[in-house]
Amino acid sequence: MTRRRRPSGAHDADRSSQVYAKLRDLIVRGRLAPGARITETDAAGRLGVSRTPVRAALQQLAQEGYIVVANAGLRRRPVVAPLTREDATELLHIGQAVLAFGGSIDYFVQTVFNYPTLAECYKTAAFDGINRLG
Repeated sequence: MTRRRRPSGAHDADRSSQVYAKLRDLIVRGRLAPGARITETDAAGRLGVSRTPVRAALQQLAQEGYIVVANAGLRRRPVVAPLTREDATELLHIGQAVLAFGGSIDYFVQTVFNYPTLAECYKTAAFDGINRLG
């Protein structure tokens, strides 16, 4: 039986999306704290991959606001985006609303933190609330 090889680009894209998901999960769950520096070499070693998929994942995380890239001289230094006062306030309000309507902390964590922006979270929460009322 002959195995069909995937084009290397497909493998790279798949690996990048896996690295993205793992890094995003580490950030969302607080295992990479706000302000923590992320280096390609450390992330690649931690996840057991080369630096190429890490670089692609970091670019996507930066585009979505999970990390910020500070320029220190000639070097780019990606760090986990700081949690602003407004972000913390919104998260608390969302959490209170989830708990007030009988949701659990597990539900809050599994649903709210799966949205790249709070606006998407609010939209989903509104639709979920409408569906429960209707």
